[in-house]
Parts: sequence; C-alpha cells; structure tokens
Amino acid sequence: MPDLDLLDNDILFKVSCFDFSDGLAAYLNGSSSPSRLKVAEYVLSRKIARSSGVRDKEGAAERLKSLLTRVVSLEPNDAEVSLASEIEAAAQEQNLSFDTGESQLLAVLIVRSARRLLTGDKRAIEGLLPLCECLGKQAEVSGKIVCFEQLLLALLDLIGAEELVARVCSEPDVDKTASISCGCATGGTGADRISEGLNSYLRYLRERSGDILSA
Repeated sequence: MPDLDLLDNDILFKVSCFDFSDGLAAYLNGSSSPSRLKVAEYVLSRKIARSSGVRDKEGAAERLKSLLTRVVSLEPNDAEVSLASEIEAAAQEQNLSFDTGESQLLAVLIVRSARRLLTGDKRAIEGLLPLCECLGKQAEVSGKIVCFEQLLLALLDLIGAEELVARVCSEPDVDKTASISCGCATGGTGADRISEGLNSYLRYLRERSGDILSA
C-alpha cells in the first residue's frame, strides 16, 4: 500500500497537545488512509489525563478526539502480529527500547509496504538500525521513518515561525527538543534559529539511524 502512512501514539499525542492537526493533514496530503493502532484512543486519553507536562488537558483531549476521527483505526493481521513478536524478541535480546505499539506499527510498515511511519519515539528511532540489521529488514524500512523534528520542519514552512512558536510554547513541557528549538524559555525565536535547532537534532538522529529516516 504505497500511499499508507502510519502514525504512532507519540505523534498523535504531540499533534493533539500542540494543535497541529490541520498541519499534519497538509503534510500527509496524498495519503488516502493515514492510520493508527486502535488502542491509541484508550492509551492516549489516559496519557493526557495523567501527564504532568500537559497544561491544557481539556483542550488536548478534545483535539485528540477530533484527530482520531480523521485517522483510520487498524488492527494488525496474523502475519503482522507474528512479525511484531519477532521484533520485540530481537529488541529485548539487544536491550533496545521498543514497545509493543512500535513493534506492531513497524510490522505493519513492512508487511503492507506502507509509505511512511511517523514516530515521535526518539529512543525507538535510535534502535531501529541494529534492530533491522538483526531481522534482515533494512531494505523494507530504509527511508520510510519520519521523526517529529521532520514534521516540525515541514510545519515551519506550512504555518510559519510565529504560529509554530506560539503553539509549541503554549505547551513547553510536551517536547523538550521542540521547546528548545522554538526558544520557549526566552520568549520565542525566528525561523532561522528554529530550523537550525531542529536540523541539528535531526543530524544527531541520522548519525545513529543510518538510512532509516526519510530524506
């Protein structure tokens, strides 16, 4: 399914907290069925309610509810469940941070030949290269992972620096890299500094993930 985009829970959480739903939709233009795991609605509702880092819990919860109606709910099939189990076992053997949801989405990405997997889990991204090497799945995953910083760079072009800073700095504790790049501690910053900060972290991730991340 070359037009299938997968969204992990961390992306959905941050998009809801920062009110980036419209920007995400614009970024995903051309995807006929952006999809997420069915359990996301239960997991993320609790995460927002319990998170000490979310200031506007009511607003984030409402935005999450709206966002989930615009994203297809999916359940992994038998082949994907089996592959997800292999992924989890390999991750445990290598002492890599990779939870059940990430394993299932990675399995769906591979089995369905999806276009992209958008993930906000930085530790999972850093573990993808050794994990894919262990499983012999590098070719199936290469260039198909999109991190949150890449989405932010796209949103910088789509909505502009002023709006990006306003939304990120309204929830400065949701994502540390985003908050630092947007200069939230000093009242915000401009497009060049935001781009510089995000690209610096993106280079850091690329050094640790080979060709896993999308161009």
